[in-house]
Amino acid sequence: NVFALARAVLIIIILFATTGAIGAGAGKKMYDEFVENGQIYPHEGWQEYVTSLGQKLLQHASSNAQKYRFIVLDNAQINAFATPDAFIFVNRGLLAFLSSEEQLAAVIGHEIGHVVGEHARRRKMANLLGKTAGIAAAMVTGRGELYDVSNVATTTLLSGYGREMELEADRYGAEFLARSGYNPLAMIEVVQVLKDQELFSKQVAN
Repeated sequence: NVFALARAVLIIIILFATTGAIGAGAGKKMYDEFVENGQIYPHEGWQEYVTSLGQKLLQHASSNAQKYRFIVLDNAQINAFATPDAFIFVNRGLLAFLSSEEQLAAVIGHEIGHVVGEHARRRKMANLLGKTAGIAAAMVTGRGELYDVSNVATTTLLSGYGREMELEADRYGAEFLARSGYNPLAMIEVVQVLKDQELFSKQVAN
């Protein structure tokens, strides 16, 4: 029965997403690879400083502070990112680029916001549901082009969804900053600084 098969596929995907199986352990796996490749920044002072700053912000977040790991990578690119299992990676290039502790706190608060908001899981869930809808429609109707249409619609949805999640992470980050005694406007300041850097990089590339 085509309907029963499509329904079973949908249920399995929802169970994987809601139980947190999607993306589980991604940060630990990346961390192990960074260690193996010698990509962890070999400066204990910076590692401890970034960790203490992250833990300070986490005191005011509705999240289990014990599960978070803050790691400085030996990478000159201006970047920071978080994984679903609460590993937050900060490149040394970003540390050199920012001009104050508040700016660094804003970046870390933003990344904590991605974890608190479960953005990776939500994005993956939206992607899987979109693909499942396409598969189900193609199976039920026998029209394979419906799967392609669904993929296009899902991609469009996720591009907007990403912007929404970035804004939500900013809101979380600003809240953590304010509660930790930092100026929440540092979030706006660091966004502008990073935007200026992005524009400058494009000019150099051209």
